[in-house]
Amino acid sequence: MKKEEKLRGIPKEGEVDAVYLWVDSNNSKFIKEKNYYSKKYKLNKYWSPTRDHNEILHSIKSVRKNMSWVRNIFVICPKGHKIFNLDEKKYDVKYINHEILLGSENCPNYNSSTLELFQYKIPKLSEYFIAFNDDFFIVQKVNLDDFFNFNTNKIKYYYEQRLQLGLPFSPTTSKIIQDYFPNEKYYFWMCHMPRMFNKNDLKEIVEKYKKDAEFTRASKFRNKKDIQLVYLYGYYLLAKNRGEFIFLENASSRSSKHLFKLLMDKMKIEGIIETLKQVYLQYFYIRKLVKNKQKSSKKIYSLINIDDDYVKNKEQIKYALNNKIKFICLNDCYNTTDEKLKHDIMKENFEFFYNELDK
Repeated sequence: MKKEEKLRGIPKEGEVDAVYLWVDSNNSKFIKEKNYYSKKYKLNKYWSPTRDHNEILHSIKSVRKNMSWVRNIFVICPKGHKIFNLDEKKYDVKYINHEILLGSENCPNYNSSTLELFQYKIPKLSEYFIAFNDDFFIVQKVNLDDFFNFNTNKIKYYYEQRLQLGLPFSPTTSKIIQDYFPNEKYYFWMCHMPRMFNKNDLKEIVEKYKKDAEFTRASKFRNKKDIQLVYLYGYYLLAKNRGEFIFLENASSRSSKHLFKLLMDKMKIEGIIETLKQVYLQYFYIRKLVKNKQKSSKKIYSLINIDDDYVKNKEQIKYALNNKIKFICLNDCYNTTDEKLKHDIMKENFEFFYNELDK
C-alpha cells in the first residue's frame, strides 16, 4: 500500500456527513449584488442563472428518511440565507457561509466550482462525505455501500455511458486529468446524483495544483480556467487506486419516438456526419473504453429534465417512482422568456413530484 493511502480511513455509518451547495435566489440582497457583479464581470456563456423551487427542503427530508446513517447536514450558502419552512433542529442542518471556505476577500461568490473545490474546509467535516445538489432526491433506502465498495476499500464514482471529446468548458481540468492519464482523449459524463468525497483528497488536489486552485478560489463566476472537481475526482481516484468507475443507465423512460426526435434535432444543428460520428462513439467505441470498468445492471438512477412537456415529465416521474429508483434528479432545464409559463410548468411538475415523494 502506498504511503498516501494510509491516510484514508474507512467510512462508517453515523460518521459520514452530507454537504449541499445552495443559495436563496429570491433574497433581495443576493439579487442586487449578483446583478452588480454580473455587469462588472461581463458574464460569458459559462454562467447559468439559479432558480429555486425549494427543492432543497424536500431533498433534505428525503436524506433523513432514506439515509438515516448520515451524521450532519451542512448547507454551504451566502451569509444570512435560510431554507424556507425548514426545521433546522429537527433535521440537524448547519449553515456554512462562503467566507469560511474562501475568505472574505473572495466573497461574494457565485461559482459552484469554487465552492465544491474548497468544501473540505468545513469545520469538523467528516473524512468521507456525500455531496448533494439541491435537486437530488433519495427515493428509496440507500446504504453506505451504494457509495463505497467495502471489499476493495474504494469509492464508487458513477458515470453514464456517454462520451465527450475533452472538456471544452474546462481545459484546466482536462490538463490535470492528462497528468494521470496522458492518452485519455474522451471523457465520460457524470451521473447527476450524490457523490462521495474524501476531504483529504480535496486538500491534496488543492496543494498539488496550487496555482490553479488559487485561480479557482478567486473566480466569482465559472471560468474555463477553474478546476472542476466533480469531473476531475473520478479520474483522480482511479489514478490513485482509491476509486472505481461504475456505469449506470439513466432509468428515465424514453420512447423510440422521443429518441428519434432527438436524433433529428441533432442532425439539423450539427449535420449528418457529426451526428453519425457521435452515434458511433456512444454505441460502439464506448464499449472498448468501458471494457475494464464496471457496469451496474441495476436501475438506481434517473435524471429527469423538466421542460414544457407536462405529459412526458409526469410519465418519467411516475416511471422512476414505480420502479423504485433510488436516486432521482429533477433538472430544471426549461429556458423561456415567458416567466409566467415557466413558473406554471415548474410548479406543476415539482409539486406533483413532492406529493408523490411524501406518500
